[in-house]
Amino acid sequence: MSAFAVGVGALPTGVLPGALELITSATADRWRASGSASHAMGVSSERSVRRHLHSMGYVVLGARLRTDEGEIDVLALRGRTLAVVEVKAGKHLDRAAFAVTPRKQRRLAGAIQSWLSSHPEYCDHFIRFDVALCDQYGWCDIIENAFFAD
Repeated sequence: MSAFAVGVGALPTGVLPGALELITSATADRWRASGSASHAMGVSSERSVRRHLHSMGYVVLGARLRTDEGEIDVLALRGRTLAVVEVKAGKHLDRAAFAVTPRKQRRLAGAIQSWLSSHPEYCDHFIRFDVALCDQYGWCDIIENAFFAD
């Protein structure tokens, strides 16, 4: 049985055991489609944020940077400031904002420290943590200095 299956004894009256695969397959397909849509929205939002930062004079050093401590969605440089940008996409901006929890903030602080350990030429730069909130219509709001790390 798949992760979406239920025990045969739990089948509704009139549903044949062979139909279980169809029910669970359809459920899995809907779940995957929803996950794919969320992923696509996130990727599109990150692209929009990178374009916006570039238009503001930033040089985007990387996107979706994976470190031992976590992932940095967008890392951008302007002058001697490194902007660590967490991109949150959602149907509503206020809901996206709540996704940047204290735990996520600690992970971002650890991720930039990890990244800096392999890029020492940026260790003397000012590190700023920004959050970009993007809605389902492509509108984004970038909050500079959204939080401070210890």
